[in-house]
Amino acid sequence: MKNAKYHYDQDIGVFIKDSEISVNWLASQILQKENVQITKLSNEDIVKFVSILDTSDLRMPNGVHGLIWLKEQLTEKALMAGAKEGKVQYDLADRFKYIIQQIDMIIASSKKERFEKQEPEKIIVNRTPNNMEIKFK
Repeated sequence: MKNAKYHYDQDIGVFIKDSEISVNWLASQILQKENVQITKLSNEDIVKFVSILDTSDLRMPNGVHGLIWLKEQLTEKALMAGAKEGKVQYDLADRFKYIIQQIDMIIASSKKERFEKQEPEKIIVNRTPNNMEIKFK
């Protein structure tokens, strides 16, 4: 995509495509607050956010439950933050680990069947072929 828009995520130090679903965007939508950063949420907001994801059956475009997707995203971010040096990066990795622990507690207390990957519905389009032929001389 030539016209893709990017922004710089200061938390993890990388450029991210604006068209992708991010953890911060998801948290903003669910908590109905603007410009939410998951690492700067209060513990109460994190518990509320994870609880709302637990009670809903939010599926990501690839069919994964929202909580599982969130855990995967945060685990990746925690590993990236933990690989860097400095107190800020250590605190950031620690915050990610706290959020992951909250997700794990909810997953452990729920039925595993809820979190199994579901294949996205395939849309069947009934189109008749036009049987065109192209010939070049």
